[in-house]
Amino acid sequence: MNDSSSGFKKAVRLLFGCILLFLAVSFGMIGAVVSFFLCTLFLSHITLLSVIALLVCFLISFSLSRIAWQKMLRVRHAFLALGAGLAAVIGVMLISSLRIFKSLVRSSEIIQPEAPETVEYWDLESGSRIAYLRFKDKLRSLTLPALILKAECDYLKWEVAYQYKSLLKNSTLLFL
Repeated sequence: MNDSSSGFKKAVRLLFGCILLFLAVSFGMIGAVVSFFLCTLFLSHITLLSVIALLVCFLISFSLSRIAWQKMLRVRHAFLALGAGLAAVIGVMLISSLRIFKSLVRSSEIIQPEAPETVEYWDLESGSRIAYLRFKDKLRSLTLPALILKAECDYLKWEVAYQYKSLLKNSTLLFL
C-alpha cells in the first residue's frame, strides 16, 4: 500500500512539475510583453525596453522552472532551469522578430509626400518629425469668414489670438 501511494505521489509531483514547467515558459513570455509595455511609460529607448523585457522573461522563466524541476526530481537543477529560461527568451525573440518587427516598414521605403512651401518641420529627438504650417502672410489675402476660438485653458497667449484677428479680415474672436 505504501508503494502505490508513493508511486501516486511521484506521478502527481511529475504532473505538477510538467505543468509548472510549461507555465514557466508561458508566464515568462507574458511577463516580457507586460514589462515592455509598462516600461514604455518611463522609457523611450527601444533597445533598453527590449533588454528589460527579455531580462524579466528570463527571470520569471528561470525561477518557475527551477521550482518545477525541484518538484519533479527532488533536486535543484540550475542548469535545467537555465535552459528553460533561455528557451523562453529565445521564444520571445523569435516571435517578436517574425511577427512584430516583420510588419514594420523600413524608413527607406516610406514615400515622402509633397508638401506645400509653407510647411516646415520640427525634428524631434526620437527621430519623428512634426509638420506645421507657416501661413500668416497668406492670411491677409483671405476674405472668407473665420471663427477664432480662445479657450480659458489655452496655452497660447491672448496676443496670439488678437494677431490672428487682425490678420483675418472677416473674422470673429470668441472666448470659451
